[in-house]
Amino acid sequence: MTRITLRQLEYFRAIAVTGSLSAAAEDRHVSRSTIASALDDLERGLGAQLCVRYKSLVAIARPRARRLNAKARELIRIAIEEIDHISPQSLDAVETDPAPGRVD
Repeated sequence: MTRITLRQLEYFRAIAVTGSLSAAAEDRHVSRSTIASALDDLERGLGAQLCVRYKSLVAIARPRARRLNAKARELIRIAIEEIDHISPQSLDAVETDPAPGRVD
């Protein structure tokens, strides 16, 4: 199974909100090809077309894509909330395993 990233979901959300790959790229401060590539990877990972692409517009017309849009919004919100709750002190308290093959 292909890994789906928060960045892909973020770019998908930008496409859904703006209705355009170019506008989504401008909104996210990346190139249009970066947005298009992320959308292609997301669609390939899910095994489904999410957007109908026209000359200058993108339509999120499929029910599955609309559900993903709502879920993506929620996942991104949760990720931001969790990251906001992480403090440098809490990171210092986390025990980590030594690097593989390394003995301390």
